[in-house]
Amino acid sequence: MTSIAHNYEDKPRTKDVLIDEELQFNTLLLSQPTLSGLGNAGFRTPSPIQLKAIPIGKCGFDLIIKAKSGTGLCVRSFIGGLPFDQDIKNLNKCHIAVGAPGRVKHLIESGALKTNAIKLLVLDEADKLVSGDMKFDINYISKKLPLEKQVIAASATYSENDYKYLETIMSGPTLVEPTTDTPLLLGLKQYVSVVKSNLNVVHQLNIKNDELLRLLSYITFSQSLVFTNYQTRAESISNILNRKGWNSTYISGLQSQPERLKAIRSFREGKCRVLLSTDVSARGIDVENVDLVINYDVPLQPYTYLHRLGRAGRFGSHGICITIAAYGKELNEYRIILGSIGGNNIFVPQLPTNKDLPNDLWNIDTSAFQLIQGILDVGSESLDKCEIINSVTSWKKERNNNKQPKVDTKETNKDTISECSSLQSDDKKENKLKV
Repeated sequence: MTSIAHNYEDKPRTKDVLIDEELQFNTLLLSQPTLSGLGNAGFRTPSPIQLKAIPIGKCGFDLIIKAKSGTGLCVRSFIGGLPFDQDIKNLNKCHIAVGAPGRVKHLIESGALKTNAIKLLVLDEADKLVSGDMKFDINYISKKLPLEKQVIAASATYSENDYKYLETIMSGPTLVEPTTDTPLLLGLKQYVSVVKSNLNVVHQLNIKNDELLRLLSYITFSQSLVFTNYQTRAESISNILNRKGWNSTYISGLQSQPERLKAIRSFREGKCRVLLSTDVSARGIDVENVDLVINYDVPLQPYTYLHRLGRAGRFGSHGICITIAAYGKELNEYRIILGSIGGNNIFVPQLPTNKDLPNDLWNIDTSAFQLIQGILDVGSESLDKCEIINSVTSWKKERNNNKQPKVDTKETNKDTISECSSLQSDDKKENKLKV
């Protein structure tokens, strides 16, 4: 039985995914099996980015596709993280192989995945794939494919270096992006909940736990994704929520692939309302009923913030994103992220700290709320923060100057203390997409 990805008629949709033309996928030169698959999954009308990219892609041009997370960039399935022998069996009479770069490389090296007849290479979440260690795997895979091939890259965010690298493995790539003035989904409302700061890590986490429980108790939502920067923290917050009566589960890079798939399946089927996660799912999970995203920890980078936001308000629906930030350094880091996205012109309402917290954050009038403003002041910030801001501002300048790739028309103390004792052995901040 095929599950419906997104039902257009079940809720209002924003113009992020709506087009003016009365067109359907059957007008985009797609094959009948593709059209049948799209129809069975509930996709009838293309989003703006799909309308722009598909016809050009069908003509065989290399593409760099850039669009907001949650507006129809991809539908995905992975190989990797499971027994290698099973992947080899799955390759029998396989027309499309989808997987993590490391596993694909391994399959090619073993001789199980033949590359001589591959005509299309797709880099989903391309900015992640062409940075760090995965870049070496992408290099290997690209060189193993025939010279005459089509390469398509898709992501919500790219750095200047990403663009430059992609040009080296493409032939006259065409940049495709929708006409928009903001990288934020139109169906999303952002809020920040500012909590007391405490130098004691255990006390600080208890403060955040109390705030998380307050938010979940007061705000109306269907399902919620709660993001944390630490792998061990996801499990400990989930344990606390379950003891407090909130049916939750978690995923992190410390789990095996079957464990992660089981947790995501439970969440997708509605068996739990809250999923705790590290950034392992900031890009990969698409659950129709997620309408509340909570950042338990302020993300490290602007693009991670955008990808987290994109888990709510999927495909033009409405969603709420709340970031819990402690006064002082953490709040300042959040303001810098905002500034990196919208400069000094971006303002996010601060939620009231008393019991007057409204339950409907979508329709509430926020004119009386205090506003938190984005900043670009990096005077006392670390080198990493400076690099983050410089990379984003450089990208904006480059975009404004049209310096883009060549366009060829073509979350009890027990858990908290346990977590604190393991942080030093943790991966600090998880920054790899593990599948």
